[in-house]
Order: sequence, then structure tokens, then C-alpha cells
Amino acid sequence: MRVTEVISPTVYHGNQGGIHRELITPMWWTESYEDAKMYATQNDNDGWVYRAKLGCKNPYVLKNEETNSAVEKYKQLIELGYDCIHDPSVGDWIPFYAKDIQLTGKEYIEP
Repeated sequence: MRVTEVISPTVYHGNQGGIHRELITPMWWTESYEDAKMYATQNDNDGWVYRAKLGCKNPYVLKNEETNSAVEKYKQLIELGYDCIHDPSVGDWIPFYAKDIQLTGKEYIEP
């Protein structure tokens, strides 16, 4: 499915090491604040939850029978013109380029 308009969901990323503006590999984002908070505080550590708007134009939408193995093939997906992966069953987004991630906030989370 190729679209001409930008799809810009609000998404969250939780981690313990901070975030880098450059994507070296695809980065996982979720539509669920609670899921991101869980990742930020896993193993009783403190961390950060980042909020962003994504600017995906041509997401590869995972199908029910597919697993997240599509992430392993992201370079092939780029060659086919996709700019991110979307898993609608869990609300996950995996943009391939930092330019498509517009940070809109962050929150420090304690366990």
C-alpha cells in the first residue's frame, strides 16, 4: 500500500539509556504509553519515556501470519520503497529514518 500523505501517529519509546537522534538501526515505538513505561522501568531501573510524532509515508504493514522478522529484512523493505514497519495488532511502529521522528516530549520515570 503506497500513500501520498504522511501518516503521523503519536508514539512512545521507553528506554534506560536515553535516546539518540541518529538511527543506526530501526527503533521500536509504540502507541501505548504504558508499554513504553514498562520498557523504561524494566528490571526495577529508572528510565525515560519519549513521545514523538512519526512522519511515515509508506509503512510496511505486518500481516497476521507475519512475525517481527520483517525487522531483520528492513534493508530490503527500504529498497522496495517502505519507510517504516507498522504492526496494527499491537500498535508498534518502526521507522527507518531519524528524519521521520519528531520528538515532542520526554518524561523521567522511576520504578
